[in-house]
Amino acid sequence: MYQKYIIWILMMVSLSGCKQFLDQPPHDEVLTEDVFTSFSNLESAMIGAYSTMQDVEYYGRNFVIMPSVSGDNIYNNLRSNRFVESATYSRTAEDANARDLWISAYQVINSCNYIIEAVGSVEASQEEKDRLKGEALAVRSLVFFDLARMYSQPYTYAYGPQGNADDKLGIPIVTQDSLTVSVDDVKFPYRSSTETVYDEIIDDLEMAVTLLPDVYPSKNRATLFATQGLLSRVYLYRNIDDADLNNVVKYATAVIDAGYSSLYPRDAFVSSWSTNGEREAVWTLEFIADQDRGADNLGSMFLPAVLGGYGDLRPTRFLRDSIDKQDIRSQLVIPELDNEDTIGYYINKYPGQSGVPGLTSPRIIRLAEIYLNRAEAYARLGMYDLAKQDLTVIIQRAYGDSYTPTFPPDDELVDFVLAERRIELYCEGHRSFDIFRTGGVMVRYDWQSENMQDIDFIIKTGAWNTILGIPQREIDVNPNLKQNPRY
Repeated sequence: MYQKYIIWILMMVSLSGCKQFLDQPPHDEVLTEDVFTSFSNLESAMIGAYSTMQDVEYYGRNFVIMPSVSGDNIYNNLRSNRFVESATYSRTAEDANARDLWISAYQVINSCNYIIEAVGSVEASQEEKDRLKGEALAVRSLVFFDLARMYSQPYTYAYGPQGNADDKLGIPIVTQDSLTVSVDDVKFPYRSSTETVYDEIIDDLEMAVTLLPDVYPSKNRATLFATQGLLSRVYLYRNIDDADLNNVVKYATAVIDAGYSSLYPRDAFVSSWSTNGEREAVWTLEFIADQDRGADNLGSMFLPAVLGGYGDLRPTRFLRDSIDKQDIRSQLVIPELDNEDTIGYYINKYPGQSGVPGLTSPRIIRLAEIYLNRAEAYARLGMYDLAKQDLTVIIQRAYGDSYTPTFPPDDELVDFVLAERRIELYCEGHRSFDIFRTGGVMVRYDWQSENMQDIDFIIKTGAWNTILGIPQREIDVNPNLKQNPRY
């Protein structure tokens, strides 16, 4: 794959979809080393990176679905035979989704590497150069984090009492580009340890915070607040000590207090999923009608055939029973009717935008998650009243401002936060990550059994198939790349 970096980056600025969602004019330049003497062309390379993030193989669909269908909120009825490996944990090193995600992710990383390397030497104001470098650092960090979550065991497991040397295998940290250094220097990277990967992610994000301006008009790019929001998530996933949890609080508070984003009110929550989610988004990738991918739209896997989808991914009974009928979030789990008979249920979180069924602007980070990140950190730190305050914000949005939540004993509050997180963020690409980063067990019931009461899957944290195998084609060409166990 690494041999192809130059070919990929040559194509980056000629891609058209990203120009639309970022309101930029078309760019058709051929990318060579000379391109990196121009600030405007570096901007084009940055836009190209966002375009790649919109790929079906990444945030455009697969990266949202794979961690969701591996969890316990939805099941896959296999109607279109997609995402079978993720749904059934029958993973192999030949999995096309795992291969394509790896390719798209390293395309984005290499684009960011070019920008970080070159931006200091181009002609532009220092403010412009700082902003673009910070943006590239933040995007690269997000991608490293996404790869680490998909191809490596959770930090908390790898460095806990059960973790062994193989569990500590991270992902290749490629921070050099293939135009300004020898391709051989980036072609055969080793896998860094998960500790090193997280250190790189955090160092780069904290540097980005010092470079990014506190005012930027677009939530479609890596802004200061998107970076701070991502830091709150990364520190929560690492969670090695109270210092990490205090950093979750620090960065989540920075986002919340900035007023950059605000929660949709209860009466607008359901309809907000037919929009780009601008109000509540901290970081989003906006799609417009011209970017309709038909059957490959994210929502097509959730919508039933009568609404133009495949209808493969359905809510489990456990999810349906977990959401009270007075909770506004229950209105996104819809009965599918045949005449007046309920023949099933579907999830309506991705109904479509601009009149296009299933077209979706994925929310990389939204404000509700930031509140839940902080609530979990507070609960783990023993700051229970503060955790309850954040939970109340989310729960009252779901039930109404006059609703008074009832909380469990303080020693059960972390589990309460995780349960709230489960029903707030379902089908947004969080669930299996949340199960395994907290040492949980994924239990899913057989959707074909009576009342869905028979257990279908029990998957424990640390199991070999909770993470993806390194794509076999990468193993074949890179002698330094160690495969995950049992692949």
